[in-house]
Amino acid sequence: MGHRVAAALVTSAKVEIQHVFLRFGHVSKKAPDSPVRGNDGGAAHIATGRFVANAHIPFAQRRSRRSRFRDMTSVQKGGIAMHPKVIARPWRAAAATLIAAVCIFFNNAAYAAKYTFRIEPAYPPERMQEIYKPLMTYLNKATGQQFVLDSAKNYHFYWRGLQNTVKTDFAFDEAHFTAFRIQRDHFEPLVRTSEGTSYTLVSNIEIGNKGISGLVGHRIVTMPAPSLGYGLLTEFYPNPVMQPDIVSTATSWRDAVDRVFAGEADAAMVPTFLHDQYPNLNSVKASRAFAGQCISASPDVPADVRDKVRNALLKLDTDADASKLLFELGVTKFVAATAKEYESADQMLRPFLGYATTPPAK
Repeated sequence: MGHRVAAALVTSAKVEIQHVFLRFGHVSKKAPDSPVRGNDGGAAHIATGRFVANAHIPFAQRRSRRSRFRDMTSVQKGGIAMHPKVIARPWRAAAATLIAAVCIFFNNAAYAAKYTFRIEPAYPPERMQEIYKPLMTYLNKATGQQFVLDSAKNYHFYWRGLQNTVKTDFAFDEAHFTAFRIQRDHFEPLVRTSEGTSYTLVSNIEIGNKGISGLVGHRIVTMPAPSLGYGLLTEFYPNPVMQPDIVSTATSWRDAVDRVFAGEADAAMVPTFLHDQYPNLNSVKASRAFAGQCISASPDVPADVRDKVRNALLKLDTDADASKLLFELGVTKFVAATAKEYESADQMLRPFLGYATTPPAK
């Protein structure tokens, strides 16, 4: 909206200035020959698209610049001589219009700042863009800012970017990444999913009452480290000589389930809400619970923008398109989040290479 207003004002200013030039013989539009006459009855110039004012007057007869200006400021228009002060008014109007246009343009550019949104790669990059595009559109509309989704190729790239403090304005993470950002990078948690997060080890083979030990030596598929599901799965098997065959090549949590049904694995570690959608899979063990996935903001983001984003997300469930994201995540709505809810969750990252509580030196 601001850009369109600024463009209209700039165009108006150009027309105003051109009109002033045409009126007083400084410039001419490219049009068929039509003499513009001065007060001496002679043609001031011919409208050929070039400045030719007083070109018809012999050099010897040309008067001083001040004399010519006095002639120009007394051009007859409709039989009324125009005073120099009258001439100044269009100039002031044109200048004011142009200044207003420039101010609106830069004010609008500052207002619609661009913010980078990084989201944990629980899907392939193309699918991430498809799923979260309605959220970016919703936030653009609700806040007047511009949000750009930056999706990592997988968890390895995401973790490396987090370690190296890649520029991030907003993030949408599981509890362990959220706690890491809060503790090390001083991010502010804005909202979280109303439902908490837990993971369940599921299988389609009969293991009787053996529990997790019944899957030792069996293939279990999950998403790569350091996803929360992978970290919790390793907690299930602390004994180094009693381990399953963990295959961390799933491209999404649903892909992990699909691989079990395809016979490529005997079990999968998936979010509990996903297991609830597949009652034909046996639940082997459920993990401890964490606070729900959280959207947090960098301390570099202005406080008023953070507040706008928080308020918009708290009303996300009322937007038909954006609320589809909630269904995909298996939650009903976002609620306000606090840093206390994520205390110590970053300890899940401690076993993984690169964990550090201080940012790298720049």
